[in-house]
Amino acid sequence: MENTEITQNEISEKTELMLTKNNLIDLTEIRKWTMFFTVLGFIAIGFMVLGALAMGMIGIMGGTFGGMREASFLGGISLLYLVIALLYFFPVLYLLKFSTHMKNAIEKISQNDLSVAFTNLKSHYKFVGIFTIVLIGIYILVIFGVILFGLSNLL
Repeated sequence: MENTEITQNEISEKTELMLTKNNLIDLTEIRKWTMFFTVLGFIAIGFMVLGALAMGMIGIMGGTFGGMREASFLGGISLLYLVIALLYFFPVLYLLKFSTHMKNAIEKISQNDLSVAFTNLKSHYKFVGIFTIVLIGIYILVIFGVILFGLSNLL
């Protein structure tokens, strides 16, 4: 089997990469889709923040009426929503930067904008990849915790 991975030395030897008209058309369509997902992402972040604020307000009102347990629970959920919104912000921001720089690169035939666009796309996928690995690790820990908790209740 042939190894097709390119080494860093081979990359530095090759300094040019041509884009055909079809490549530019494809990149334009990709840019439009990433902008669509960017808008959806910012809307989702807005809903998360609004939900967090609403739960926080309900928790505060519940706390004044004597339901401290419910108030602290809603406060914790509210804080969790804000943390999730903050974590979700960064990959959406990288997509926005990719989309805007790609648009500039195509319209102005700018190599610099093309480079910045791809750097932001790489950062988006790197963030999502690391975040996915962290979540899988958390899921595995939770599964083991549930199994251990279940076994301890059987004994």
